Amino acid sequence: MKAIEVDAFRRRHENDSFWCGPLLGGCGAQLTTKLYTDRVCHFAHHPDPDGCGHGQTFP
Repeated sequence: MKAIEVDAFRRRHENDSFWCGPLLGGCGAQLTTKLYTDRVCHFAHHPDPDGCGHGQTFP
């Protein structure tokens, strides 16, 4: 996603939430959008000192 598209995406999905999919080996934690102008925008975990434990069992 390009930086110019992120604001529109955020407005379109302002009432939605996105999660690190446990069925795909993710941790089940909530994700947020990361806005960049010098690289590809993407989803990322909310800051968490423990990070994402890919491969962990979903609680």
